[in-house]
Amino acid sequence: MTKSIIYYTDNRLAEPIFSIAQTLILQAGLSVISVSLKPINFGKNIVLNLPPGFFTMNRQIVTALQASQSDFVFFCEHDCLYPPSHFE
Repeated sequence: MTKSIIYYTDNRLAEPIFSIAQTLILQAGLSVISVSLKPINFGKNIVLNLPPGFFTMNRQIVTALQASQSDFVFFCEHDCLYPPSHFE
């Protein structure tokens, strides 16, 4: 069984939380598919040219899930700090 992470962001989160959240996600050692509204250097990045909002967040999730080939997918938002146990 394979596991991976989908990560979605509207690119409006300020430092240092933006980088800290990504660092914690990378510590899981799983592949990451990120879907953002501007290019970012985080996993396999897919950029959607859409305005921020609820519809867009849902479109980001669906886009990431369609790009994933894993059996299990962990959803990660850009503004949450995930402990290592989240990915077990």
